[in-house]
Amino acid sequence: MPSVSCPARILAIAWIALAAVFLTSSAWAREEILDYKVDVTVNLDRSIDVVETIKVDVKGQEIRRGIFRDLTVKYVLEDGSPLNLDVSNISIQRNGRSEPFQTSYTGRYLRMKIGDKDRYLSHEPHTYRISYNVDDFVAFFDDVDEIYWNAIGTGWNFPIRKANVSVTIPQGGKILQSVVYTGTDGSEAQDGSVTEQSDTYINYRANRPLKIGEGMTVAVGWEKGLIAPPTKEELRMKALVKDSPLYGLALLALGNFAWFYRTWRKWGKDPRAGTIIPRFHPPKDISPALASYIHGVGSFVGSRQKAFMASLVSLSIKGFLRLDKTGSKLKVHSLDKIYSGELRRLPVGETSLMSSLFYDDVSSASPRKKEGRDQLIFSNLSYSVMSGAMGAFTRDIETITNQKYFNRNYGTAVPTIILIIIALIGFIGSTIAFNPYNAIGIGLAIAGVIAGGVIYGCWALWRSSKLAAIIVMAFVAIFAGLVFMIVAEEGGLTPSSLANFLVFGVFAGMALLVPFAFDVMKAPTEDGQKIIDQLNGLKLFMTVVIAEKVDAMDMPELTPDLYEELLPYAIALGVDKEWTQNFETLVFSQLPPEQHYDPDWYDGDYSDGHFSSSDIDNMNSALSSDLSESLTPPASSSSGSSGGGSSGGGGGGGGGGGW
Repeated sequence: MPSVSCPARILAIAWIALAAVFLTSSAWAREEILDYKVDVTVNLDRSIDVVETIKVDVKGQEIRRGIFRDLTVKYVLEDGSPLNLDVSNISIQRNGRSEPFQTSYTGRYLRMKIGDKDRYLSHEPHTYRISYNVDDFVAFFDDVDEIYWNAIGTGWNFPIRKANVSVTIPQGGKILQSVVYTGTDGSEAQDGSVTEQSDTYINYRANRPLKIGEGMTVAVGWEKGLIAPPTKEELRMKALVKDSPLYGLALLALGNFAWFYRTWRKWGKDPRAGTIIPRFHPPKDISPALASYIHGVGSFVGSRQKAFMASLVSLSIKGFLRLDKTGSKLKVHSLDKIYSGELRRLPVGETSLMSSLFYDDVSSASPRKKEGRDQLIFSNLSYSVMSGAMGAFTRDIETITNQKYFNRNYGTAVPTIILIIIALIGFIGSTIAFNPYNAIGIGLAIAGVIAGGVIYGCWALWRSSKLAAIIVMAFVAIFAGLVFMIVAEEGGLTPSSLANFLVFGVFAGMALLVPFAFDVMKAPTEDGQKIIDQLNGLKLFMTVVIAEKVDAMDMPELTPDLYEELLPYAIALGVDKEWTQNFETLVFSQLPPEQHYDPDWYDGDYSDGHFSSSDIDNMNSALSSDLSESLTPPASSSSGSSGGGSSGGGGGGGGGGGW
């Protein structure tokens, strides 16, 4: 065996040493949070004081000048109403000394950007202390009062080696129940242990390090009576002052109406409609979803879900999908007999639907199906996936329609909106400053806003059901009469009470004007009006002409192929039930039993023995239910200390990183 020379040994050792240094500094070294401790103190005024102590190992990778902390402050409650956390008294230290920071709002988050842009941190552990107050955070339930706090959010960019969360309630109280949730967003794992507990204090420690994307949520409940819930007056004033833009200067608002009417006369009136004649085929290059959006002049006819359903049916009839309603859920099967060229030729709306739900990129030469998407049930999809798909679907339609088929003319309504906002701000300020206890005036302002919204709703309802609109308006009139009698009985018809009734009328008008402005200012272009006329002709054929068996010139033979060609458009335009019932009567019922209409694109229970309008109803109902379920954001108001929570639930949360 040949011997190795001394220089060769030295060179080999040097290479090994360099490799070890490289591996140690680059491959193994990483920035992480060494210790993350959160102390939450519950106050008698229903607020909480939060102190976050974060020890980070700085190596100059992501953390160069400092860190940022994103705190979730905007939520949507189970009933769909918004909730904004009121965060104040922010104070930040690093290594025991005050540290500069900036705050800004990014989407749902309050971002605290900590550090000096002109100063780099030394590469060693640094300890940050972030303290702040959250107002009015205690939740009041039937059996217990609690806080449900996402103490360590799932949005941190670093792993966390040690994590602790403590909660202290006021003296005299007793903690009755508590729970800790750990893991990724939505996880119900409870991988934490109580390390210390008394009647008014509890400390949880995570049983293991937290990976990137994992967090820690605590829910602590105590006996009722320790902290007083908000009074009705507090709730009322909070709703009036904080949550609702309800006030305005009446004269300024009234002056708006005349100006707005003049603007509408100039910009918002629709072009003259053409003569409507029956049409037997859809307009060229107009997809079902696009037809819905153009016919609604910038709004989907019926709803966006209805247009989405029309696109699903269109794709199924073309052979890309198959719909299955043999159970309680609507299943969508993605068929494999698809070529990239066919996908790229799909019309607007349908391309984004296939791309966002079934394929990674339908525009590529070799589109690849998403993993696990051979069969899809919409209610099983997460909120982020489904809302992203619906958003892409809408953007596709909006991009191709804006200015080509209609003008929104929103700019012409902006001065009106600005003046109304000025009125609102002025009335809020003057009421708080000079007459904060004008409960009748505030109540009538609220009633006026509600009445204006109801009137606008009746105007929209009038298009589909005149009787329903009349009934609702009758209830509004009765309600207004009762309010008038109550106010007159309580204080008499004084100048002050009459002024309050004027406020009612003005605010009803303002509430009506805002949505009305954005709705009626939209107007079709000449090209858009031509498409609308053609779609109206198509509706005329699918509803009146076929039902009354009118012999229209060039009317095609009524065949299953014609039914399938126009069914997606019938769904998009809201006449799918009439179209299907007409075909049931005139075509499907005339077929011999062995030839009954059994479409390849749909599997159903066929309660009528064959495909019928009830199957259309079942599809619509199932899809509406499934989409509503998947498009509902995660709830933020259920009790967490009783076990109904998860990691990432409750208030707080968010995450952070370095800069």
